[in-house]
Amino acid sequence: MTKNPDFDGSSINCYIHDLTDRNKAVQALRESEEKNLKERESYFRNIFENIDTGVVIYEAVDKGEDFIIFDMNKRPYFNRFKDRKH
Repeated sequence: MTKNPDFDGSSINCYIHDLTDRNKAVQALRESEEKNLKERESYFRNIFENIDTGVVIYEAVDKGEDFIIFDMNKRPYFNRFKDRKH
């Protein structure tokens, strides 16, 4: 171990930066983004549920031979498919 010849041991420099305000700002931004996301989700869910046309959200599988239904709106025509087994 070698000593720094310019350091005589009589003083130490220390730098402290308070991150409290930054952390509060980051948290406030995160909460705002979560609130906005929930509001947008609610807006589009309302459209999805109340549109006059039947809407199905699905994923094609087996090269399009079958599909997985993730969601469908509540149009009367689609209700008969909800509990149908393949």
